[in-house]
Amino acid sequence: MKKLLPLFFILSAFMSCSRDNVPQSGTHIGAVAEISFLNQNHEDLLDTLTPGSFAFDDMRLYYLKHDKKVEVYDPHMDAPRDLRLIKATPKRLWIGFSTDTVEGVIGEKDGNKIGVSIAYLQLSDAVTDTIKTEWESQSGNFCITKVWYNGELLGQPGSTPFKVIKNQE
Repeated sequence: MKKLLPLFFILSAFMSCSRDNVPQSGTHIGAVAEISFLNQNHEDLLDTLTPGSFAFDDMRLYYLKHDKKVEVYDPHMDAPRDLRLIKATPKRLWIGFSTDTVEGVIGEKDGNKIGVSIAYLQLSDAVTDTIKTEWESQSGNFCITKVWYNGELLGQPGSTPFKVIKNQE
């Protein structure tokens, strides 16, 4: 008998989270953020034809764990670095957040643990940005509720990707 958990995880990761939704135990709801990177002229910085673009193969994701930057890499996963390039217009970077990032519990609300996690997205040798996420967890459920990019609140993950304007020099 095949396990359905991996398929369920993949499907549930694309759903958004709200306090009105009560997910089944062990689901990861809204554990993904999609970001389009544009320059000041609104040109796609994930498109290799754009001058100053970022090469997907050079990107790395790190989590802050116990005050140390730890690189994300699991060769047994479909997205070993918790990153995927979505070929849309403009292209988007899919960033998966997992319970491995859960470290900073800051309180409780309505029986849910609330916390903040920090990730570092290395777009190139010269550019590393900070992603802060606020999350809620209860009975094995995990949900990203807010995302900040370099200190700017982007909002709650959902069906619309975030847009980040990069000032390239």
